[in-house]
Amino acid sequence: MDKKKRLRKKYFIYRKKKYFDIKPSFFNPLLRLIKKKNKKRFINLASYYPASYEVNILKLFKTEVINKLRIFLPVLTGVGKMDFYEWKKNEILEINKFGMLEPVLLSRKIVPDIMLVPLLAYDNQ
Repeated sequence: MDKKKRLRKKYFIYRKKKYFDIKPSFFNPLLRLIKKKNKKRFINLASYYPASYEVNILKLFKTEVINKLRIFLPVLTGVGKMDFYEWKKNEILEINKFGMLEPVLLSRKIVPDIMLVPLLAYDNQ
């Protein structure tokens, strides 16, 4: 467990250093894949509001593809239950009991086409 703790700390520091280096072009490989694989008019993209130096997905709003994306954020709706609701840039968010930001104005919930999930690091094992 000690090794795992050291690795988490190492990669958290690395992520913190790189946080402000993210440019909209960082998302180009993802956006190309979305365009190639999905011919729908709009794509329901479940995402997260970045915290603790997670990849700043807000830079997606500076890309040309944003007009084809509908962004959905998770809302905790019960014990072990999460639904996704649409969120547009600059709409008000509220802090839930775990400190995560959630949309205030709830539209109808959806099942996303694609999900972006934050992680700190991974290995091949």
